Amino acid sequence: MTRVFDAHAARRQDLETRITDLVVADFERFDGWYSTQLVDEVTKQVAAKLAAGQRGIAGLTDAYLARVTSYVLGRTVTGSGVPLVMGQTLRMGVKDHEEVYGRVAAEYRYQRYLGNPDSAALTTALTRAREMVGTDLGLAHQHQVRRFNEARNVTRYRRVIRSEKACGLCAAASDRIYYRGDLMPIHSRCRCGVIAVTANTDPGSQLNEDTLRELYKAAGSTRGPDLKRVRVEVFEHGELGPQLRVAGQHIRGPEQVAAVA
Repeated sequence: MTRVFDAHAARRQDLETRITDLVVADFERFDGWYSTQLVDEVTKQVAAKLAAGQRGIAGLTDAYLARVTSYVLGRTVTGSGVPLVMGQTLRMGVKDHEEVYGRVAAEYRYQRYLGNPDSAALTTALTRAREMVGTDLGLAHQHQVRRFNEARNVTRYRRVIRSEKACGLCAAASDRIYYRGDLMPIHSRCRCGVIAVTANTDPGSQLNEDTLRELYKAAGSTRGPDLKRVRVEVFEHGELGPQLRVAGQHIRGPEQVAAVA
């Protein structure tokens, strides 16, 4: 099961890297930051790449879930398929990908307004673009998990973490069980996967224990357990849906600023 999960995670990471590089390349060679028409054109190009990336992530997720759910339930389970909506934005309260990625141009103009040189403004804008792609592809995974579980009547599932990408938030939330219809709370650049849970079978629990053991060993005997002690809470982001954060941490809402991610 570990090999199946890791193979899926590697494919997902590879696809995210390729889509991110394509999107960043579009903005990197762009020089029409102050032209509404040119910004519209580049965001349309970006939107097409992102839509393909979301469909790709959803397809990988669907195939992975069919395989591991078949193992957990002891019978053949087929994928639920990738819906047409997966090519559209999954953010709430926004019209389309073009609107979202117009924020990259807005970021560049804002940095220039602050007096930063072109190179620094571009670096900041590209960093934001990378974060946004990661967020949108994470939403594709999150929504496909819910679609699969509803279509295949998976009652419960859990978060699965792996050592090379796990953070304190994910480690602290690794013991939580989610239910059919739930969107698993995520965070920026979250790499968690999922696996079904039944009354008799819970392979994700062992996977997480193995990963946490590796994390504790890598962090040191005194610092390792601190990862699990991080207090996390779920909050409903007005644009991104359920998100994980450190308990008590304040995240600006959409009424204050458009989502940074």
